[in-house]
Amino acid sequence: ASINTQTGFSIIKYTGSGVSGNTVAHGLTKEPAFVIVKKYEEAGNWGVYHQGLTDNTKVLTLNTDNAEVTPSDAFFTWNNTTTNLLGLGDNTITNDSTEGTIAFLWADVPGLQKFGKYKGSGDNNGTVVYLGFRPAVVWVKCTSDAGQEWVVWDDVRDVYNKMTTSVYIQSNASEASVGTTRQVDFLSNGFKLRNGSSGATDYGSRTYIYCAWAHQPLHNIYGASSNGR
Repeated sequence: ASINTQTGFSIIKYTGSGVSGNTVAHGLTKEPAFVIVKKYEEAGNWGVYHQGLTDNTKVLTLNTDNAEVTPSDAFFTWNNTTTNLLGLGDNTITNDSTEGTIAFLWADVPGLQKFGKYKGSGDNNGTVVYLGFRPAVVWVKCTSDAGQEWVVWDDVRDVYNKMTTSVYIQSNASEASVGTTRQVDFLSNGFKLRNGSSGATDYGSRTYIYCAWAHQPLHNIYGASSNGR
């Protein structure tokens, strides 16, 4: 295990049991908001939980463009998940018997990282998502409709608004220019979608989750003052 309670991030290595309800310690001292799991000794999908999904039976797969789904074999068991333990289901993606597996877990940390959801506007003026910090990286995924990419923007490849370059997590393609669609502004306190015709980021009536990490923590997590940019 590699655990940082201050930054709300842990990496856990475990061997799957195949038994629903078994747990692994995550050490975050709060329930995880975002979880990615991958077995590494055998081929398989990347399993994802996010607190913005419709309910905690729903999951995603990081390497596909699928919508959220309730699998017949659960990825996780939330009645066994606590501020220090991650409950596992009996799905082979997250708990395959005898298979070595890695889990990456994040918790919300005010001013540093946030994991939430929003409704698409379908408006070219776009949805504004409040974070409480200026983001450095934002991931967005449509959860209500299949066939939509995991879209990623960052402030290194695009240093000015509007940001028009993205990569797609589920794809091995190089970065793409999004043209007039899927544009975004990074704001001092969040981000603003810029084109409501994009099914992957801000289409009317669709539901989206986001993962956002700060350019610089609003408050230094170790107690000192944060430096100006």
